[in-house]
Amino acid sequence: MNTRTDQLIESYFSNTLTNAEAGALQELLANDPEAAREFEWRQRLAGQVKKMSLSDGIQNPDWKNNLQAPFRPVIYWKRALSVAAAITLFAAACWFLTRPDKPAPSLQAIADSNFQYYPNKLPSMSLGGPDDRNDPVPQSVLDAFQLYNDTTRFREAAQALSAVVADFPEKPEYRFYQGVALLGDHQYAAAVVALQPVTATDHIYQVPAYYYLGLAYAGAGDRVQAQKTLQAYLNSKDGITFRKQAQNALDALR
Repeated sequence: MNTRTDQLIESYFSNTLTNAEAGALQELLANDPEAAREFEWRQRLAGQVKKMSLSDGIQNPDWKNNLQAPFRPVIYWKRALSVAAAITLFAAACWFLTRPDKPAPSLQAIADSNFQYYPNKLPSMSLGGPDDRNDPVPQSVLDAFQLYNDTTRFREAAQALSAVVADFPEKPEYRFYQGVALLGDHQYAAAVVALQPVTATDHIYQVPAYYYLGLAYAGAGDRVQAQKTLQAYLNSKDGITFRKQAQNALDALR
């Protein structure tokens, strides 16, 4: 990966990502499999670090031995970690990937088994345009949603909707459908980036976005955020359509 990719991913995990950078990261994860794998690996690692105490990580002799040969090259975050935190970080990785006695449940299987397609509910004559007047619908928007309507072409739909989102960043509904397509194509990390801004808006798609974002977090390996987001969906009075799937996923994550 190049330096720009590293900077975007590091900014995401240090909570310093600007709106412009968030859009750039979203497009990158949707189109660069290597970057998406790196992002998902860091999410899994961060989720494990949150569950550990620092003293346990430092004092565990088995983890210390595992650190003699790191399992993969790691690019350090731009905000320097202390020596103790770095030890905990590597120890968590070794523990998470090598423990033979308690295999981790498949979070991706939880996400996939509870995923439900969200049908296109946007009337064809109001799909696009830079504002909400009766402007002609751009052909790029029509083409993207034609792909989305075919549930066998999620990858193509996600790519097409990525371009639509870039052209119309003010429309959360486009970002929402892009996130669903990414999740349908098992691009969990990219789906997280696409759906997060939708859950932060007071928009008609906010509540269903909680459901899909929860599954995206699960697929990306972040159990804690998946639980919180799915619970937010269940707590909403409008969280009805996918209540059974959300509850099943939440139960499996506990």
